[in-house]
Amino acid sequence: MKFHGMMRAARLPMAATILSLVLASCVQAAGQTETIPYTFQNSPDGAQPWGGAIADGAGNLYGTTIDGGQYGYGTVYEIIAPTSVGGAWTESVLYSFQGGSDGANPYSNLVFDGSGNLIGTTQGGGNQANCSFCGAVFKLTHPSTTGGAWTEASLYSFDGLHGANPYAGLLYDGTTGRFFGTTYSGGTAEAGVVFQLTPPSGKAGTWTESVLYSFTGGNDGGSPYASLVRDKAGNLYGTALLGGSYGYGSVFELAIPTSKTGPWTESSIYSFTDGSDGAESYGAVAFDATGNLYGTTSVGGNPNCAGGGCGTVFELKPPATKGGAWSEKTLYAFSGLSDGAQPFDNVILDKKGDLYGTSTFGGSSNANCAPYCGTVFELVPPASSSGSWSETTLYQFQGGNDGYAPTANVVVGEESYLYGTAAGGGSASAGIIFRVAP
Repeated sequence: MKFHGMMRAARLPMAATILSLVLASCVQAAGQTETIPYTFQNSPDGAQPWGGAIADGAGNLYGTTIDGGQYGYGTVYEIIAPTSVGGAWTESVLYSFQGGSDGANPYSNLVFDGSGNLIGTTQGGGNQANCSFCGAVFKLTHPSTTGGAWTEASLYSFDGLHGANPYAGLLYDGTTGRFFGTTYSGGTAEAGVVFQLTPPSGKAGTWTESVLYSFTGGNDGGSPYASLVRDKAGNLYGTALLGGSYGYGSVFELAIPTSKTGPWTESSIYSFTDGSDGAESYGAVAFDATGNLYGTTSVGGNPNCAGGGCGTVFELKPPATKGGAWSEKTLYAFSGLSDGAQPFDNVILDKKGDLYGTSTFGGSSNANCAPYCGTVFELVPPASSSGSWSETTLYQFQGGNDGYAPTANVVVGEESYLYGTAAGGGSASAGIIFRVAP
């Protein structure tokens, strides 16, 4: 069977188009290990939860939808955990975007700041006169009283030169209160940037954005879609969807300045070849305890999938000596069959070193949503250094009320259940929140 994948070089708009075209084509089929805490209805709660959910200490989930809501520009939602076993989850719309200076169409995950407020990005909107749809960074302030309303404020609007159209969530520095992020486009070469957002010195001040690095789209990479991670020294790591030595994207490091006024230094630590290693990484990378990096590519790997391969999960090991080369290993290549195809976000690690993630396409060949159904998967490390990682498909989406096309990673909740979002399907064809047993 050939999987008709569509994700190639900068295919984000095409991916959204595919999703809208097949929304009405999927019917309900029985799930196995999946339960559905919430199904989106488009209005007023939102539609197409593209980014994943995050959890607070009480097990409540928070996230964004790219469409729907009161004005059609997406929402920020809270899914409140039941107070008793077997009880119903309830949903609350914390904010509906209006498409103006407040932003529009948030694709990203949210992040908590040190006070429990929610910070995120919108791909569109903003209030820059020369770039009215370049995107924004927003803040939702936690209500001062139980049951009160969250308050939305735009912290920064992108102007194009200093970045545009952030699809990724932010990295929070709890020590300084700063946020770090990426934009997909903008910058001096229109190939995206890595930026820093610094809080004001006083309550009445304004946030300050500074570009730490502007991609050229060449060997350094270009069009970063994913968020950043940081090592213990404060260096930043991420993926560039395009560019690199072979034009198929890269993994980069942004080293902290050696002096207070010095520049951040960018280096490409791995360039994808579009071979067995994969190509075009939309997801972030994740560190394990020993400093290895793990990530996914949306294409490349197994050529069974038409359009450039089915995607991979990869590992990057740091060099033994400073300045040496990182070594890449493909841990798993998706086949486009029951295991899924084209993972669109990063993997997460549990305490044992197992990896969990979603594939956006592939999965069940018998469902009406095929081949755009998707899966939830687990990768278990080998018992010995010479062994192979083993893959288990935890759930295959059927395209009915159980959803389909998960585009984001999962989060571990109570009793180690995995929670995530599926951008399509559900009773209103507007996406769902799902829970899968590990």
